[in-house]
Amino acid sequence: MIKVTKKCNISPKELKIGTKIEFEHTNSKKRASTIASQHICEFPQYYSKGLIPMEKQLKKSEVPAGNPFIYDNNLNLKRRLNK
Repeated sequence: MIKVTKKCNISPKELKIGTKIEFEHTNSKKRASTIASQHICEFPQYYSKGLIPMEKQLKKSEVPAGNPFIYDNNLNLKRRLNK
């Protein structure tokens, strides 16, 4: 099990948002909350000022299916491999 190892000031609102989002990785509320807590300890507004706006921006710039380019996990543009 993952443990938060440092004391943090965690906003209940941010934790609620984060826990809901982290359910995409687990069915356990406790684990989702732990993951969210770790992110929030590192960056207090991880979800409200980081992840959510970033995902909205990515959705606006999605590459169409016929496009020969894709983005890798680091958002670097790469040429799509023909298979």
